Amino acid sequence: MKKVLVASIAALLLACLAWVVAGVRAVQKNPRAQEERPDSGSGSLFDRIMKPGEKQKKKPEAQLAKMNWPPFAGDPATAPKVSLVKGLTWSFAISENSGDYEGVVQLQADDGKEFLFSAHVPNVPDPLQKLSGNEEQGSGTGKRDMTGRIAVRREDLQSARAVTQTFIHTEGTDVQRTPGSTSLSFSTDILLELRQKGSAQVRAVRPEDEVGIQDNALSGILAAAQAMAGTQDNTQAELIPWTLRRVGQVAFPVILNGERKMLAALHVTATAEGVTAHRWILDDPDFPLRLAVINSSGTSYQVITINVPQAAQEVVPQLEQQITRQGRADIHGIYFDFNSADIRPESTSTLKEIATALERNSTWKLSVEGHTDNIGQDAFNLELSRKRAEAIKLELVARFRIAAPRLTTKGWGASKSVESNTTTEGRARNRRVELVRL
Repeated sequence: MKKVLVASIAALLLACLAWVVAGVRAVQKNPRAQEERPDSGSGSLFDRIMKPGEKQKKKPEAQLAKMNWPPFAGDPATAPKVSLVKGLTWSFAISENSGDYEGVVQLQADDGKEFLFSAHVPNVPDPLQKLSGNEEQGSGTGKRDMTGRIAVRREDLQSARAVTQTFIHTEGTDVQRTPGSTSLSFSTDILLELRQKGSAQVRAVRPEDEVGIQDNALSGILAAAQAMAGTQDNTQAELIPWTLRRVGQVAFPVILNGERKMLAALHVTATAEGVTAHRWILDDPDFPLRLAVINSSGTSYQVITINVPQAAQEVVPQLEQQITRQGRADIHGIYFDFNSADIRPESTSTLKEIATALERNSTWKLSVEGHTDNIGQDAFNLELSRKRAEAIKLELVARFRIAAPRLTTKGWGASKSVESNTTTEGRARNRRVELVRL
């Protein structure tokens, strides 16, 4: 029975693989077939996997208009710093043809030779959903959580002339390494060259390629199909020559340690093979973090929040001061899974700071209050904010031994926004937790 089952599964996989191969060969024979065929809302299996969301392609011009940030005023040397220290965490938003999603990156380790980063990206649109077309029916299926771990050598952060831009979905302790390349930033040498000469040469993926996280499983299927069809393996990112040109210095908005700040950033164009994309780079030689991207495909990437670890003796007094003077404090360093009250591991340091403040002020009783942006239904957001507040209380009680009677919870949904929900950073600031003294 087991042999029959295994044989059946193998036959099914081979049939699907052959179908994909047929699509590859068809495109080889008539590369303009897709361009000539009217858009009927469907298409071949090959088209659905290889060209997800093409019919609803985003326009780079529209994305660029949203990222028209003003010039940076003042001396960049006095701008807020983003220190490359263990525990550094930032969240980002990606808008691409197959859907929009957010993620979190954290610097997990620095052994003196390389930096180890982790990424968690929930609710990633899965290209394999194209097999059934579920995304067009609004079923909400075909999305998955993805994680990645990437190591960047210290020497590459200083002088590398290549940039990879995609996390590879990894399992367990697997780590993605690309010696001679940076990933989440440009190198110091590239930034200084842009400052001094106004242009620089690098190697990177094509400007139309997506920025985000790639699934090794899907890559393996496509690689096998291409091998059977006798075509080149394009599943690995091919690095080609780029020319970077400085456009100017802008004031880039982020939520830095819970407060709205303007970072000094270089806006540069990136041109390759006659196609131009846009990049915004933190104007800091110590860590030229990639803050935002617009690709020629319409994909956009933007860093929304940054939390730089501070010594507990600095953070806790600040938190205590806010609660003492204002009766409340906004908390932005707690991360949840998408549409969920499950707290992410990246939240540990912030939870510990809250617990320390409560331990040092034994008479305090606090209300933990959750807030969301206005995306989605009001009733859902209200319930989600309530559940998230309750999850924080449970974590403080179970993990940090805070007495339960000292904490109450409340959810407000999107009813108490502190900024407009029309911008990405505004929505990020509205998604918050407040501690209110009772």
